[in-house]
Amino acid sequence: MSGLLTAYNEQTLVIKPDTLMYATCPSGIASLLADELINLGASTVQTAGAGVQFSGGLPVAYRACLWSRLANRILLPIHQGPAETPEALYSTVKSVDWSAHMSVDNTLAVDAFTAKSDITHSQYAALTVKDAIVDQFRDACQERPNVETQRPDLRVNAYVFRNKCRLAVDLSGEGLHRRGYRQAQGPAPLKENLAAAMLMQAGWLDAHKAGKPLVDPMCGSGTLLIEAALMARDIPPGQLRDYYGFLGWAGHDHALWQTCLQDAELRVQESASKTLPVIVGADRDAVAVGAAVANAKSAGVSNDIQWYRQSLGSSLQTLPAKQGLLISNPPYGVRVADDDGLYEKIGVQLSRDYAGWQCALLAASRNAVKRTRLPLKTVLAFQNGGIDCDVMAGTIPQARSHAVDTQGFKNRVVKNQKHLRKWLERNDVFAYRVYDAELPEFAMAIDVYDCDARYVVVQEYEAPSSVNVAMADQRRQAVIAVLPELLEVTPSRLFLKLRRQQEAGGQYNRQDDSRVLAVLDEPQGKLELNFSDYLDTGLFLDHRVLRRHLAENSHGKRVLNLFAYTASLSVAAAMGGATETCSVDLSKRYTEWACRNLELNGFVGDEHEVIRADVMDWLVHASEESGKKQYDWIVLDPPTFSNSRDLDHDWDVQRDHVQCILLCMSLLAPGGTLVFSNNFRRFKLDTTALQQQHPSINIADRTAWSLDRDFQRNTRIHRCWFLTQ
Repeated sequence: MSGLLTAYNEQTLVIKPDTLMYATCPSGIASLLADELINLGASTVQTAGAGVQFSGGLPVAYRACLWSRLANRILLPIHQGPAETPEALYSTVKSVDWSAHMSVDNTLAVDAFTAKSDITHSQYAALTVKDAIVDQFRDACQERPNVETQRPDLRVNAYVFRNKCRLAVDLSGEGLHRRGYRQAQGPAPLKENLAAAMLMQAGWLDAHKAGKPLVDPMCGSGTLLIEAALMARDIPPGQLRDYYGFLGWAGHDHALWQTCLQDAELRVQESASKTLPVIVGADRDAVAVGAAVANAKSAGVSNDIQWYRQSLGSSLQTLPAKQGLLISNPPYGVRVADDDGLYEKIGVQLSRDYAGWQCALLAASRNAVKRTRLPLKTVLAFQNGGIDCDVMAGTIPQARSHAVDTQGFKNRVVKNQKHLRKWLERNDVFAYRVYDAELPEFAMAIDVYDCDARYVVVQEYEAPSSVNVAMADQRRQAVIAVLPELLEVTPSRLFLKLRRQQEAGGQYNRQDDSRVLAVLDEPQGKLELNFSDYLDTGLFLDHRVLRRHLAENSHGKRVLNLFAYTASLSVAAAMGGATETCSVDLSKRYTEWACRNLELNGFVGDEHEVIRADVMDWLVHASEESGKKQYDWIVLDPPTFSNSRDLDHDWDVQRDHVQCILLCMSLLAPGGTLVFSNNFRRFKLDTTALQQQHPSINIADRTAWSLDRDFQRNTRIHRCWFLTQ
């Protein structure tokens, strides 16, 4: 800080304690900055726009420049006036006595910003402000000050909003987030003041006072941990800066600034003997770790942080036994592909090594953080490098035990197999559910497919956020280990899927790149299955009773299958002798799959039509046709929600089911039946609206009937109604 002691101007201005000043900051952290300014002695503090308005005179302004860990700039407003035209702006600026703020020998820079004004070009506004200032000096003394954009003696901030201009002296001179300790940095670095905000919101101010350790297992160039050490060591973030905007300003109070620096020196000396809690940083990238070490040394906290080159999957050997705070800025955006499984790995590793710790992660995608399966919620949101980011925080659940006993699970699967064996043989069932989350600690569904060989699909239900992810992962791996022998399946034909709350259409998204196909041959038809690529295989096993019913009751009938997926129900109807089937679905992939399923069973030609269209649009068009076609069976099995890119509207089964059902009823032949099914667990059929708009409708709940023996353990897997008129 010694470099700051000699630069000052003898001329001074009087800034009253009640003079309002303004501290700018990144959007999202203004409330934190307001609290910080209060702690620095500011009064009349209130958030305003992208910053905080406050008073307290030059003592508070200087302390803010030196000590604020969150502010971008500290501005001293000096004048405001009209700026509806360049001429008006020029006049407003020239009305200020600029000799009170600088001399003709000083250098000048102007930053201008415009919003909601007739002057729309910020650079043009800056040029106008600069011209007005230098013209004033030229008129008075036939000389004009020079412009210096990097480190001027006076930096003027002009904000033109709604055709009014606010002029301010930028006391900080350059962004306060530039602490001066960065010797090197990696891609997409986290700004220092955003790192400080993240630490504050995560609870580091209290944690370090309680002696709790801090760990960043993906530390990059070390910004989070260096800022944490500066806080804990009570070192001012501006300690390395040799330039501030007020140093060449005519209103600078050299004695006051020197006092601020001396007070800071005393605080630093007092904290030098403090014993800090353990602070540990690790990264797999040797270059990043080298940068972190260099940056920490430059910041004066190299002895306060332990650095390791180590991947996330390796437990830190020096990890303190005491639970503490884990904080990190995992790779995102340009630093990592969105689909490489990083966040799933993060969830497992953090749960394994940091159970019970407080955790705060910064990410550009909430959905990415959700994939960690950690109970984290957004506590702060801001932009870093133009990217919207969320700080998501919470407690990593404790792990109750590291040992996994699968005996109870194995006994249940054996019992279920024995219970189903004769029924399977008697009914020619070759694809069935053998286990469905009957034991809470093994929350998964297991389906067996006997095709050319046996295939097994394990669908794990996502554990509640209160369950430790590493413990759930251990249980999953233990189940996978015993299933090949238990179910007599080759390990390469055992597939694991994670059933989580999906983003719209997520169950249809590609899961894997190695395709594994097989054909299931049941009495209701041959069906192509895909075990590897998607969350679903192409066949909903829980609709077996309906497929069988259509096969037995479609002879000579016309069948319409809406939201047809891969058309397994259309195949069943055709196998039963339907004179025609029509399958409608919006997905190109699944309409092509539907065609393959029909062709696989020999059903080709116009009488077995597959239409790629939005179901609602198709229904509206079909119901308005003169001489509209009617159907003896209509199957309506919609998704819960859909917002396909091919649509200009979305689908919500709860909101849209009445209209959709009524359109279907208009296409139902006399004596025909509409089968309506969905798997939204909170769904409520609006019978009142249906009966009001279609008084002759008859509604029968056939859910219990529609569940075959292997699905009777989970009666909430779907709901099913038969509607007639």
